[in-house]
Amino acid sequence: MLIVVILTILAFDRRVIQMVDYSLLMTFVGFFIFVGNLGNIVASLASLISFKFYCKAADSRPLKFLGIFIVYNVIFPILLCLVNQATNFSF
Repeated sequence: MLIVVILTILAFDRRVIQMVDYSLLMTFVGFFIFVGNLGNIVASLASLISFKFYCKAADSRPLKFLGIFIVYNVIFPILLCLVNQATNFSF
């Protein structure tokens, strides 16, 4: 499948390959392979991209962003477990 995508890009728009943020892509691949899906910012490509764009903003506060992100990633699963316990719902 990857070969088909690369060949299609080469056939229709070679400039796209130059626009890829390869460092971000390799960071995601590395963390996905070695860390797995642990609910942290590097486990989600969308979260990593959002964080990167946020950090580029003039008034960004990356540590605050990470703090809020971590809090939500701790609170939300706990909340889901509590709702599950209260409703006796099983997946």
